[in-house]
Amino acid sequence: MEETLTTPARKPLRTRARAVAEHRETLHAAKYAVVGVANVIIEFTLYAALVHLGLWYVAAKVVAVLAANANGYTCNRLWTFRAGRHQHATFVRYAIVQGTGLLLNLGLLTLMVEVAGVGEIAAGGLAIPVVAAYCFLANRFWTFGRHIG
Repeated sequence: MEETLTTPARKPLRTRARAVAEHRETLHAAKYAVVGVANVIIEFTLYAALVHLGLWYVAAKVVAVLAANANGYTCNRLWTFRAGRHQHATFVRYAIVQGTGLLLNLGLLTLMVEVAGVGEIAAGGLAIPVVAAYCFLANRFWTFGRHIG
């Protein structure tokens, strides 16, 4: 009896792309990106308004970042990861992730600008996907992970 080796049938690219698009983690990442864009808009708009009103720019930045982070926590908890009602421990984990994300961002910027000689604007753009991926994964699996089935 002769055995024939067959290659497994590959799904068409459209079917594979649809499977990726419909995967739960892809949905979480897309929602996280929407919340992130909203946070940038909130932060920049509030910062600009407070500076325009005469508030010291450092204080304005702190207020704007806190407002954006409060929005991010609430939206990610309720919509992105559906983690339920507010819990202090979850908020503390979120704050830790955001704080370490800021440190990672500053570290990457410093390395790229001071060591690698990358321009400040380009370095800022290059750091964004790395920091966003870190924050998404940390929030997905540590901050809100126990709530996700």
